[in-house]
Amino acid sequence: MKNKKAFTIIELLAVILLISLLMIVVIPSVVKFMKKGTESYYRSLESEVKTAGADYVETYRSLLPQNIGHVRVIELDELVNNNYIDPVLDEKKNECIGQVTIEKVKTDSYKYYSCIKCGDYYTSEGEYCIYDSNLGKFENKESENVYTDTSDYEIRVEKDNYEVNQTEDFVSPLAEVYYKGQLIKSDLEGSPTKIDTNSLGETTVVYYYHGAKKNIKVNVIDNINPSKTQVVLKYENDAGTDYKGQWYSGNIYVQYKATDYTVKGIKGAGIDHYEVSSDGVNFVSLDSENQEEFKKISKTEQQMIKEGNYVRYVRAVDKDGNIGPVNSYRIKIDKTKPTCSFAGESTDWQPNLNLPENERVTSRTIVATCSDSVSDCTEATKSKTWVETTTNKTKYLSYTIVDLAGNSKLCEKTVNVYLDKQKPTISAKDIALGSQDYNFVSNTQTTCGPSGCTTVCDPANSLKTGTYVVTCTITSTVGLSATTTFTARHSYPATYNHKICTRDVNCHDGECCDETVSCDPWTCDDWAACCPSANTCGCHCTQAFGYTCCKRSHRCRQCDKEDYDCSYYTCPKGGNPIDSTCYY
Repeated sequence: MKNKKAFTIIELLAVILLISLLMIVVIPSVVKFMKKGTESYYRSLESEVKTAGADYVETYRSLLPQNIGHVRVIELDELVNNNYIDPVLDEKKNECIGQVTIEKVKTDSYKYYSCIKCGDYYTSEGEYCIYDSNLGKFENKESENVYTDTSDYEIRVEKDNYEVNQTEDFVSPLAEVYYKGQLIKSDLEGSPTKIDTNSLGETTVVYYYHGAKKNIKVNVIDNINPSKTQVVLKYENDAGTDYKGQWYSGNIYVQYKATDYTVKGIKGAGIDHYEVSSDGVNFVSLDSENQEEFKKISKTEQQMIKEGNYVRYVRAVDKDGNIGPVNSYRIKIDKTKPTCSFAGESTDWQPNLNLPENERVTSRTIVATCSDSVSDCTEATKSKTWVETTTNKTKYLSYTIVDLAGNSKLCEKTVNVYLDKQKPTISAKDIALGSQDYNFVSNTQTTCGPSGCTTVCDPANSLKTGTYVVTCTITSTVGLSATTTFTARHSYPATYNHKICTRDVNCHDGECCDETVSCDPWTCDDWAACCPSANTCGCHCTQAFGYTCCKRSHRCRQCDKEDYDCSYYTCPKGGNPIDSTCYY
C-alpha cells in the first residue's frame, strides 16, 4: 500500500503566493478589456446617431448649412420622432440624449459629428461635444456659425394647448406647413401621434419639417370624482376599538379613506384633501383652523373632542378638483357629569288626622331625578318610600347616578320626610298636693312620636282645696292621642288630741279552769293551782266561808298591765288624717 503524503505549510504558502501574482496580472487586464468593451458599445451608438443624421438631411436637404464654415445641429429627439433611429439606450436601458452637427467644409462637402450623453456612464468628447451640465445639453465650438434659419417654413396647429379626459382616446392633431406663407402640407404628423391618456399630466407633441419645429401641449386630466369617503371611528386613538355610535365620555378618533380611480385599475389624480361640514351644505377643508370640535392629527386623521350629539359630513377632493359623494357619520360625546334633584319633600307632618281622610298622607315617597345636559341618564328617577310607624323629620338619601356615556356622580341629600304614625302614651299616679297650687301636667309621664305632642289636663291645675279627679290627654301634631285619669288631693295640719291608754305587757302562759268547784283548803293538794292569785282567761277564785278552787282544764296567756300614750289627730275641717296631715 502506498503512503499518502500531505502538503507542507511551505508548499501551501507557495501556492497562495502564485495565485496572488496571477490575480495582480490578470485583473487589470480584465477590467481594461471590459472597459474597452463598454467604450466600443457607446462608440457604436455614436456611429448610429451620425448615420441617422446624414440620412435625415439627405431627405431634407434644405437643412444643410448654406455657407462654408456654417454648421447645422439636428437634435437626437428630432431623429427619433421622425423615425430615423430608435431611442438610444445606455447599458441600463435608460434613454440617452444627443445631437448631430453638420459642418459645410467645401462646396457640396460636409462633415458630420455625433455626440451622445448616457447618464453617468458615457459622454462624447470633441470640439462639437462640449456638454454644459447647467443647460443640460451640448454646446458647439463656434455657436455663432450655427445655421438656424428656418423662417421660410412655418408649422401651424389649431391650438397650442389641448385638454383631454383620462382614458379617452386622443390622436395628435395634424399640422399644416407653410412655406413663405403658402400652404404646402396639411397632414404633418406630430410625435407622439397618440397620447397615452391612462397617465395624467402634460405631454409635449413635437412637429418637425425641414428644420422648422412646433410644440403643442396635451394635458391629460382627471374628470372623474373620487369615491365616497369611508370613515373609520375608534375610541381615543388609532389603536382603540371600533366606535359603535353610542355615547362616550372621551374623544373619538376619526380617519377618512377614499380612492380616486378613473376606471378600474387606472388611478386618477389622487386624493388631494378632505372637506367637512356640520350641515351638509357648507364645506371647509379639513385643514381649516376654524373648527372647534376636533383636534387635527394628520391630513386624514383627527380626534373629535367636542361634546354633543351631532352629525358630520365629509367628501374627498382630488388633485384636479373633482369632488366625491358625501358621506356622514354621527358622534356622541358627553364629558359632563349628570346632576340630580329631589322631589316629594314636605315639612307638614302626616298623616294629619285633622284633615279629611282623602287628604291624609300615609306614606312619604322622595323621588331623585337625574338630568344630563348632553346625553341622558341611564335611570331617569330613583325613589324611596317610607311607611314605618315612626319616621324622623329627615332622612339621608344617597344614590349614584350615571349618564349614557358612563359619567357618574354621587347624589346625596338629607331630605324632609315628616311622617309620624306613632300613637303617644300618657300615665300618672294619684298625688297629694299640700296646700299649694299645682299644674296637673307635671304629674304625667309621656312618650311621643317625632312630630311632637301637646298634653292638656282637665282641670288644668288645682284650686288649693278639695279632691280632684283629673283627666289628662296627650295629642301628637298629626292628631294621635291617649288619655289617663288620676286623683289629686289637697291637705292641711290635723288637730292633736292627747290620751293615755293601758296595755298588756310581760305576758306568759298560765292555767285556766273552765268550771268552778268548791274545795276544802285542808284537803286541796295544790292550793296555788286551785286558786291562782290573779284572774286569768276569765276565771278567778273567791274565798267565802270556804274556798273556791278552779279546776285545772288548760293553759292560757297571763299578762301584766302598762300605761302608754295613745294621743291622736283629728280633722276639724273634714277629711281623713294621715299622721299629722288631713286630706280632703
